[in-house]
Amino acid sequence: MSDIAPRDENKVTAMLATSSVDLTSTVKVIADPTSRKLLTDTILTDSYGFSVENTPMGEMRMVTPVRLSGSSFSGSTIDSNFWTSAATGGAGGSAIAQSGSEITLTSGTANADSVTLFSVRNSRYVGGSSMRFRALCQFASGTENNKRRIGIGFGSTAMPAVTDGAWFQLSGTTFSVVTCKGGAINEQVISSGSFNGVLGTTYTPPTTVITLEIYWTNSKVWFVIGDDILHTVSASTETWGNTMSYHIFASSLNSDTAISKTLKIRTATISRMGNLETLPMTKNITGVNTSQIFKYSAGTLHRIIVGTPVNGKTITIYDNVTGTTNPIGIITLPAQSVPIILEYRSPFFNGLNVVPNDTGLNLTVVYE
Repeated sequence: MSDIAPRDENKVTAMLATSSVDLTSTVKVIADPTSRKLLTDTILTDSYGFSVENTPMGEMRMVTPVRLSGSSFSGSTIDSNFWTSAATGGAGGSAIAQSGSEITLTSGTANADSVTLFSVRNSRYVGGSSMRFRALCQFASGTENNKRRIGIGFGSTAMPAVTDGAWFQLSGTTFSVVTCKGGAINEQVISSGSFNGVLGTTYTPPTTVITLEIYWTNSKVWFVIGDDILHTVSASTETWGNTMSYHIFASSLNSDTAISKTLKIRTATISRMGNLETLPMTKNITGVNTSQIFKYSAGTLHRIIVGTPVNGKTITIYDNVTGTTNPIGIITLPAQSVPIILEYRSPFFNGLNVVPNDTGLNLTVVYE
């Protein structure tokens, strides 16, 4: 749009009235005698309805997605450092296998045959940042007595017994989106015919590869297929899950004899839509030789500073709150009089517990 003189407000009105641009956002027209340009104060939104915002200094807010869980499927060996998989039953040929840069869950044909896959790591939710699950997958056609799921999940006891989460589901021939809080009895299932997104009320997944995404905060869940919203769940009166930190998970379950069906996954990740790190905390402990709980949930251990080393004494760091399993590290201290700085920058997923075995140790723990 060309420059407009300070007193040409009528020209501004005429140009807006005849413009072919569809200004669906809120627009405020300002005549700026200094720059002699038409300025607009506009709220930019995308197809999801997410708005673009600036800082008070006028910089546009931009984030880089940080992958927290998931990995590529390379080679023929399922990497147990990143994924836990299982096929139970097996009489009907249930199986999970990796090849050709994808992993395939095969249901088998026997009653109660099941196949599960979930990420070893969960993905820490941080207030003020949204989360995104993204998978490239391929469903075989739906069939009676078979249920296939893919999305995010958490097991209050242990995975793969999912008690909380959000996922896409093909049960029989019915495609649904599901949120769950506190177990299967509390599953909120929205099936094709009742979707509220731009794809329409009904949707049937093709048998070709599709991109599935789930965005979530503690108040909403957006289910997206191929960059278009399928359905939005709003949690206005209570949270939609008992946690906001989830694993990737996928499963296939037969409830009766059925034709064996597959779910193929080329990639599956969870990312935080924001910075990897937050401002860390610092805590000092001294005069103790018992388990010290620093956090009851996921986070990052940055460093431990040993202010007063004691020769031959140990410090054990656990990824839990009990101080018994999942050790991050065991340090045996040398004989020296100067402080020791131990750099970790290591994530933990269940909690942070530090156990010094001598009351003479003076420790400063930096973590988030």
